[in-house]
Amino acid sequence: MNRPWSKEEIEIVRDAWLGKGNFKSCLKLLDNRTYAAASTYAKRRLKLGPRRHSDRGVPAYAWDQIKVALAKGPATTSDLMKSTGLSESAICHQLKLSKPGKRGKTHVIEWRRRPTGGSPIAVYALGRGENAVKPQPYTNAQKIKATKARRRANKTCIRSKRVNPFASLLGLIDAPAGQPGRVYIHLTDTKEDELEVAA
Repeated sequence: MNRPWSKEEIEIVRDAWLGKGNFKSCLKLLDNRTYAAASTYAKRRLKLGPRRHSDRGVPAYAWDQIKVALAKGPATTSDLMKSTGLSESAICHQLKLSKPGKRGKTHVIEWRRRPTGGSPIAVYALGRGENAVKPQPYTNAQKIKATKARRRANKTCIRSKRVNPFASLLGLIDAPAGQPGRVYIHLTDTKEDELEVAA
């Protein structure tokens, strides 16, 4: 038998449903009530209609975080996930609402092809602009060629038990992209001379 709702519980559900609080967080204040029970009670018993400010799926602050991340530089959805901590669905939803293009809040500056084929990945930039043309998907022949190249690279690395230094030259793997830094050359024999060269 269902336990009756107290006046305090009804007030909490009503306030959360009408937008005075986060609906899911209100469940912590309810004693052993599920999300389904609370939403059903608000819709059917209290007849409050649709939720005013649905927090389901996309938090209200998502666009603000995406905007800050894109202000630092262009990014893909996976880059935005790492920098903002938001879910992929929330980021995709906000980017879709930004209407990328000449009249939108963002635009696509390039498309990155996946090494295994599939739909290319969009790189977004903040502000209006012309969207880059989406490349055609890989043909079956291109997919087969890429798969064979990956297998050949894996076999080469397994046989040598280390990375083949000529794999990037042969086109088996992409050349590694290193971080910018300093090259330090030891030209002297004593520590004092080394410090002078470094300065």
